[in-house]
Amino acid sequence: MGRVSAEARARLAGEAELIRRHRAPFDRLLKSKPRSSAIVALVEKYKTEYAQLVSAHRARFEANRAA
Repeated sequence: MGRVSAEARARLAGEAELIRRHRAPFDRLLKSKPRSSAIVALVEKYKTEYAQLVSAHRARFEANRAA
């Protein structure tokens, strides 16, 4: 398996942090949707927060790669 890009790692970390921050709404979504659809719905609901999380993680991962 090849190296995962900083962008992909940032998006995954952003999703994981968003799920941790909004656990109750995510659990409610899981009752009616598959996991991947629940993640998409959560990201759409908290789009601006997700974008900020991804930006912060992206900057951190790219800084680690440059160092």
